[in-house]
Amino acid sequence: MKCFPILSSASFQVTLDMYTRDFQYKILNRILFTNAKLSKLKLVESPLCTSCGKDEETPEHLFVFCQSSRAFWKEISSWLRKWGIDMLPDLTDQVNIMFGLFDAKSHFMLLNHIVLIAKQTIFFCRQKSIAPSLIIFLAHLKKDFQNRRIPCQRKEQIKSTPG
Repeated sequence: MKCFPILSSASFQVTLDMYTRDFQYKILNRILFTNAKLSKLKLVESPLCTSCGKDEETPEHLFVFCQSSRAFWKEISSWLRKWGIDMLPDLTDQVNIMFGLFDAKSHFMLLNHIVLIAKQTIFFCRQKSIAPSLIIFLAHLKKDFQNRRIPCQRKEQIKSTPG
């Protein structure tokens, strides 16, 4: 388990948001409640995926192998290429999605943050029983940006106050 501190520290470097950090922690420690876990606790009837209904809903299936998630990752890749980020690691690779993009030569922090927000988008859409989409992801990304900007603005106001 020597690599675990590296894996968990990446999510702590990428974001200050505690909800996002907590979310990645749950994924890394396999304590994220998907239908597979919820059905064992008798909280849902079926362990099958909320989106496709074909396979057991494990974190790996939900984020990597489900057809709606695979289509979503392709949308994210296209969107990133549209913005000029061409040197992308494989966003269909299980390790890249679950643990982060450690092969990213450039834009390491940005790409890993995008992967975290994308996973949150997939999970949010699962809870709402809708397919993840680029539009929903962009709304989450915008909200995340606004949440970051407000503390920075307050910090600048404090600095500029005569005292």
